[in-house]
Amino acid sequence: MTIADTWAVHCSTVTIDNLPVRVRQRTTTLLLDTIVCALVSADVPEGGRTVALAEASGMPIGSAPGTAYVLGRLAGLLDFEDSSPGGCHLGPSIVGSALSVGRSRSVSGAELISAIAVGFDLGVRTSSAMGSYLRTIDGTIVGYADIWGITAPSVMGAAGAAASAGRLSTEAAARALTLAGSCSPVPIGHLWNREMDLPSTKFGDSGWCAHVGSFAAIAATHEVSAPATVLDDLDGLLRIGGGNERDPSLMVRDLGRDWAVTSAILKQRPCCGSIDPAAHLLDRIVRDHGMLPADIDQITVEVGAEATSPRFLNPDPRTLASLQFSIPHIMAVVAAGIPAGSRWFDADVVENSEIAGLRARVEVTTASEGDAYPTTQGPARAPVTVSVRTRDGIVVSDSIHPARTPTRMTDPDDAVRTKAAEQLTATEADILLPLLDKVEKLDDITALLDMIVGCILERAETRSSSRPRKVQIP
Repeated sequence: MTIADTWAVHCSTVTIDNLPVRVRQRTTTLLLDTIVCALVSADVPEGGRTVALAEASGMPIGSAPGTAYVLGRLAGLLDFEDSSPGGCHLGPSIVGSALSVGRSRSVSGAELISAIAVGFDLGVRTSSAMGSYLRTIDGTIVGYADIWGITAPSVMGAAGAAASAGRLSTEAAARALTLAGSCSPVPIGHLWNREMDLPSTKFGDSGWCAHVGSFAAIAATHEVSAPATVLDDLDGLLRIGGGNERDPSLMVRDLGRDWAVTSAILKQRPCCGSIDPAAHLLDRIVRDHGMLPADIDQITVEVGAEATSPRFLNPDPRTLASLQFSIPHIMAVVAAGIPAGSRWFDADVVENSEIAGLRARVEVTTASEGDAYPTTQGPARAPVTVSVRTRDGIVVSDSIHPARTPTRMTDPDDAVRTKAAEQLTATEADILLPLLDKVEKLDDITALLDMIVGCILERAETRSSSRPRKVQIP
C-alpha cells in the first residue's frame, strides 16, 4: 500500500469513538481558537479585503470554496493561530477545509471533530517527514535552510480533514490525498524570510491551502487522479514541498495511536511564536514592577538564531505581516500595555510617536549557542532573556525556555477560553460558545458555520464603515 492508501483508510474509518477524550477536548479547543482568530482578523483592513477578494473571485464566504478560503486565510492572518512542534500553522487550513466540506455534507459535530483531529494528525506527520526548516550545527539552531516552506503540511492536513468530513470512500480519499500533494503551493519560506516589508501571503496563504485541500476532496469524487506515489517518493512532495530531511516512514508510524493535536501550541498573543516568550517576559516585568513607557530607557531581548533574521529586527515595520514579526514593535505594544489583539496593528498604534519611541529603544541580541539545551521535540534552543533598564538606571531581567510558552505553563483549554472571552464581543460569545460547548452533540454543523460566517461579515462591515480606533498610551 502507498502512504496515500494507508492514510485513506484512516480518513474514511476514524470516528469520534476512536478518539481518546483528551484528543476530542483538545480538538474542540483548536476549533474554538481558530474561530476566534478568524473573527479577530476580520477587524483589520486585510481581513475585509479577504472577504471582498472571495466575492470578486466568484466564491463568496458561505459557498464551499469561499468558506474554505476566507476562514483559512483570516484565521492565519495575524499569527494568532496555533503552531505545531515542527513550526507549521495547521489549524486555519484544516478547520477552514473541514467546515467548508462538512457543511456541504451536513455532517454532525462529532464528524467535524474527528475530521479536524485526522487532518491535524496528517499535517504534523507531513511536517515531521519533511524535516525541520531550521539549519543546525551539532544539534543547535544557527539559521534557516536554503530552501524551505510550510504550506505542504497545511494542504495535506486540509485534504485529510476534507476527505473525512466529506465521507469519502477509501478509494476517493486516496485520490484526494495524492491530488492535494500534487497541487501543493511551491515553498516560498526562504524567499519570504529575506524580505523586510513582508508580503501579506506570509510564508504561504493558509486560505489557499484550505482551498486546495477541500477542492482535492471534491475533485476526487469526480474521478480526478494524480501520481499515486507523490507522498512516498523521496523526490515527491517531501522534496518539492521544501523538505530538507525527508523520512516517509514518519508519515505512518503509530498512525491512529499517537494523535498530534494534543501537541498543538496555542497562542495568547498575535505574533510569531519565536517572539511570544519574550513578549510574555516583558509583560511580566512591566506588570510586576509597575513600569510605564516613560520609565523605560532600553529593552534588550536575547533570542536564538532563528529569531535574528532581518524581519525580526525591523524597527520600522510597514506591513501587517512585518508588524507581527518585528521584535521592536511587539515589545513596544506590550510595554505600552495595549491588550493583545488586532489593536496591535491599528494605524493609530503603529504611527503613535510613543510606540515609535519604544521601538527605537529595543535592542535584539543573539543568545550564546553554549546556553542552548535540547527540547523534547526538535533541535536545541537557547533560552529567551528580556532585560529592561529604566531611566533611573535599574535593570530588571527575566528568562524563559522558548518551548514553555505561556499556554504551555497553564491549561491550554482554559487559556483559549480566556482568549475567547477577551477577543469575542458579548453577542459573538452568546451566539457561538453555547454551540461550541455542545459541538459533539450537534446533528448538523450548518447552524454553527452560518453563525461564524455572519459574525465575520458583521465585523468586516462594521470595521470598514467605522473610524479608526484611538488608543491611549500611558
